[in-house]
Amino acid sequence: EEECRDIPVESLAAKSDWLRRGAEQGHLGAQLVFVADPEQALGGLQEIFKNPDVVIEYKRQAMEYLESAADRGSMDALLRLGNAHQVGVMTEQDNTTSYAYYLAAERAAPGTVSSNRQQWLRDRLSVEQIRESKVKAEEIYDECCTTH
Repeated sequence: EEECRDIPVESLAAKSDWLRRGAEQGHLGAQLVFVADPEQALGGLQEIFKNPDVVIEYKRQAMEYLESAADRGSMDALLRLGNAHQVGVMTEQDNTTSYAYYLAAERAAPGTVSSNRQQWLRDRLSVEQIRESKVKAEEIYDECCTTH
């Protein structure tokens, strides 16, 4: 609070700028908020509608921040990456990669990923894709969870 006391009000009003700066500097909380709240990250709906290209850049940055957060052991980021690849809005839909992130998250924190979600994905993958997911999951887990 003391450090923020002298910040001009107009600077505080530019929340999206502060959020973006924090995320760019690698602050885990800022990166996760940036991903979770695109309206705040982009400066409001009006800004989004005025410049649709900003959404494309937002998606790229959001995925970059999620991957960075996951690499640092964030369970939230692992789960969001699994969801992002499953749904295909923030990135291309890829059930193999989605399943890999969920497997890594489940290994790091058993009970985190519902068995229904895991089964839903398994039902949509071939034997080879499941094998590929397990290899990816091992790589993701080694990156995120063995050094943190």
